[in-house]
Amino acid sequence: MNAYTTHIVAASVIFAVAGAASAGLTDGRSQVAQWDFSGGHALDIVGNNNGQIVDQARIGTFGGRDAAGFLRGRSSDYIKFENRNAYQLSDGVIAIDFKQTGHWNSMETLFSKDSNGYRNGGDLTINLLRGNDNHEGIIQVRFQSDSASYYVNSGLLDLNKWYNMEFAFGADGMQLAVDGSIVDTNAFTGGMAANTQDFSIGAARWGSEPGEWDDMRNGYSGYISSVGIYGNVVPAPGALALLLTGGALASRRRR
Repeated sequence: MNAYTTHIVAASVIFAVAGAASAGLTDGRSQVAQWDFSGGHALDIVGNNNGQIVDQARIGTFGGRDAAGFLRGRSSDYIKFENRNAYQLSDGVIAIDFKQTGHWNSMETLFSKDSNGYRNGGDLTINLLRGNDNHEGIIQVRFQSDSASYYVNSGLLDLNKWYNMEFAFGADGMQLAVDGSIVDTNAFTGGMAANTQDFSIGAARWGSEPGEWDDMRNGYSGYISSVGIYGNVVPAPGALALLLTGGALASRRRR
């Protein structure tokens, strides 16, 4: 399961400012969690599922933002979060603001809701890979079914620059967006409904046994200022009212 592709999609370097644009992947969705980093804590301001800081991961002001800082690129430095039923989504989006610092290593991990083996599918790890040299790199998302791995990749990104990434999964397939532009897609339509694993930022869980934290890998060297999990699309108020009205009329007709 730990094999990964080093294929890099040919694409132009992305120069937009993080958070300045949206590809619409999160629009209209229910937000089930939002972690912001200030006051020394990894606070979930939506779902009240705060993170636990492990070893020498830090919360502070980094790169001009309140952020989680992973300063040494060690797999023992990460922030861990418990699973919630709300994260076991058939359709959803993971959104992360990050800045890679120092240099790009061969593989580092932003987000990992994963463990060793395929099991029932839905395992997810979001990595950063070195590009043509250690001054540029890419985002690579690995998403799994119960028997295979599927990937989407970004174009080349710079060092010491904030980026916003959004990864969508579900009925419309896999979609990866960076700073408001969709940069890669995959037709795989699986979800995370069967994924009961806890998750981490700053190191990968894909070597650990299910339910354990015994083999963390691919420590990150950079900053993460925001992590959000979004669920199903919520009907607009007008559409919801129409549905309710239609249901009431249909009910009266049956009487």
